[in-house]
Amino acid sequence: MSRLKLHQLSRITGHVAWWVFVVATLFAGGITWLGNDHEYQHPPFLLRSDEWMVYSTVPESSQATAEYVDVAVALPYEWWRDGESLSAAMFMVVMIAAVVEAASARRLWRGLITVGAPCVALGLLVIATPGTDAESDMTTALVLVLVAVAVREVWARCFAPRKV
Repeated sequence: MSRLKLHQLSRITGHVAWWVFVVATLFAGGITWLGNDHEYQHPPFLLRSDEWMVYSTVPESSQATAEYVDVAVALPYEWWRDGESLSAAMFMVVMIAAVVEAASARRLWRGLITVGAPCVALGLLVIATPGTDAESDMTTALVLVLVAVAVREVWARCFAPRKV
């Protein structure tokens, strides 16, 4: 494979993996795979198989209000529904693609920034994760997420080396 093809393939892979990472991170409730989410237990969208609860009304109820019974359901583990694992895996793909892109471009400083931009974005997303200081202010968390996405996207789309 030529250096140009490798560079193009790594750029495309990086873009796709970045957006899968961002969406998976949002579904996971933030960057929870670094182990800094001690207080935050329930991701807002995707629930793990051991956290699902099914509620059903009791048909023999004679009261006007419905009564509920908790029934734990054991669902099989499906990695693609686990936002935390998918987020971590996609970030690794983003980093590998950035290293390959930087190496194929053979421009030291631009290559270092190409690898560093996703790391800066990750740091901002960690700060915006629930259970951190930004949790008390949704506006701060929103701005941090938008800046994190902008850091990686502006670099990757405007300033990263395109010609090898």
